[in-house]
Amino acid sequence: MESSVPTVTSVRIKSVLNGGLSTFFETTDEFVSTEVLEDNILYQVKNRRGGDSNKVVFYGDHIWSPMYGNYFDELVEFSSENTRDLDTLDDGVRTAMLNKLKGDQDFKLMLAHVIGVDSAGHTYNSQNENIERKLRDTEDLIREVIELMDSKTTLIVYGDHGMTDDGNHGGGS
Repeated sequence: MESSVPTVTSVRIKSVLNGGLSTFFETTDEFVSTEVLEDNILYQVKNRRGGDSNKVVFYGDHIWSPMYGNYFDELVEFSSENTRDLDTLDDGVRTAMLNKLKGDQDFKLMLAHVIGVDSAGHTYNSQNENIERKLRDTEDLIREVIELMDSKTTLIVYGDHGMTDDGNHGGGS
């Protein structure tokens, strides 16, 4: 039997932002996440020289705010508890992001978390037509963001786990 790092969302978020692999025991905190006190990317952005110009904005899954909400100058969050609702969160994130990119780009870092592909897999399975639809929606969002970016901006797109054929975490997809 193979052992690997859990793919629970809050554990993966912490790993990416803190620069290390979280422990297995942190998976128990998935639904009761608390403020992250360790050094992390958001702390570093907020405390760089430049003060007020180090604005961080976030759009997405409500799981982020208990852990990192104190770093966000602008926060638009959505519930992700209804995994059958593949569109409300993603559509809200799309609207908020694109409005920000078309308007006042007074931020140093923008974070966004869409979950439609993940929810479609867990709810239906990896071969369901909703996976393809949500992949297209996500690709369209990425394309729209790229069109609004300037040549000095970096875009990082990250997925937290693969998917088995039955829609569970893991696999080679």
